[in-house]
Amino acid sequence: SQATGNAIFSPISQTVLKQIVMETRFGRLWLARMGLWGVMGVILWLAKQDRRFYWNGLILGGVILLTHSLFSHASAAQEQTAAVAADWLHLLASALWLGGLVQFINVLGPLRRSSTNTDQLAALVGYFSNMARVTVMGLILTGSYAAWLQVGSVDGLFDTYYGQALLVKILLILPLLGIAGFNLILTQRGLQRGQRIWAGRLQGLIGIEIALAIGVLAAVGVMTAIAPARGVIELREAQASVQTEPPADPIVETQTADAMNIQLDISPGYVGENTFSVRLTDLNGSPIEDASLIRLRFENRAENLGRSELNPTHQGDGVYSVAGSNLSTPGDWQIRVNIQRPNVYDTVLDFNPQVNLPPAPLAPPPPPDTSAPLSHQGIALLLIGLAVAGLGGWAIGQNRRQWLRGENLVGAGLVMVGIILLVSGAIVSTDIVEPSTKASAFHPAPGAPIRMIFTSSVDYPY
Repeated sequence: SQATGNAIFSPISQTVLKQIVMETRFGRLWLARMGLWGVMGVILWLAKQDRRFYWNGLILGGVILLTHSLFSHASAAQEQTAAVAADWLHLLASALWLGGLVQFINVLGPLRRSSTNTDQLAALVGYFSNMARVTVMGLILTGSYAAWLQVGSVDGLFDTYYGQALLVKILLILPLLGIAGFNLILTQRGLQRGQRIWAGRLQGLIGIEIALAIGVLAAVGVMTAIAPARGVIELREAQASVQTEPPADPIVETQTADAMNIQLDISPGYVGENTFSVRLTDLNGSPIEDASLIRLRFENRAENLGRSELNPTHQGDGVYSVAGSNLSTPGDWQIRVNIQRPNVYDTVLDFNPQVNLPPAPLAPPPPPDTSAPLSHQGIALLLIGLAVAGLGGWAIGQNRRQWLRGENLVGAGLVMVGIILLVSGAIVSTDIVEPSTKASAFHPAPGAPIRMIFTSSVDYPY
């Protein structure tokens, strides 16, 4: 539906569907993802005979998440490599944390029934908390970078649908973090003391976490379906900065003849379509309603364009109007007004308006800037990359003797993404662009008329 711009349930022709799947980036990534899911099914089947295949499934799951990041909002950012890497790490950390919660509650029930000792539950809480700390820190860092990249301002956070969905996501994540901290500090200690009441509380709290996580996923789904807040705000500012077309400057002329005030209004008063209104009042200002015929005859005084006529109709309150394109060229025009009234002689008088070309159309607003919202984006990338790499190194250092533990794998991923961010920051910092060159570039729209004015001190004989 998003790729074709059609409604969800509207029919799509086979030709269009083939073009989307085979000739677009979205289609190629979708095909790759479907193929990877097929391989995942084979790996999960093999894992029933050899549990080591689960590690292959974990790696393949990361690759599947990468196909999502390659067609996310991050893929349209200026620093595409860093943005996609951060988005991929964010998805990976989310999958490990939220997927771990689901598996946690699956294991918790049988463990409570099979054992009266709470030491195993306490160890399980500690093991999951170690991995959750790393994944949550990764979520905070990468989420902050994504918010900086896609929102970029307080207005974008509160005044756009994307920002409001992000606020909902944050409001749902905060109690998730609170429950995780509660389990780490109080629940684990209660289980270590042998208090079984904490086992029931733990199961209930994890159920609440899963419910909140479903809400987070719903908010994320909304965010992926709408435009990022930063682009929306910049488009609004660009549209607001473009001045509207100047208001029409009607031609208004008034003459007095035969005890009447005759006012001719021409709006908008430029070459092209105009509305011609004749207002008749007596010398006391009272409207004259009994004109049986009013004729307007148009003639260009400088060019022999022939004559044309219009007959205004009575509109009430002494006003007679008609629309037409009789003023076809700029210059001096003569409009002869002939007014016929019962029982009096015809009134004939000439108006001589100067007619100009309409104002030139305004240029469309500039497209939103796709650069990062901060001017010192290179420094920001370096700092974030350093923090991510440092967090990954800390996670590996905490469990350096057991390399296949979940937190070590997440830590290794953090180090890799941190290195990518550091390299991207270094590239941005050394990429110097001359602002005046960029600002002065001339890019006319295709087919747009270009007016040039030449000045010279040489006298020409014509």
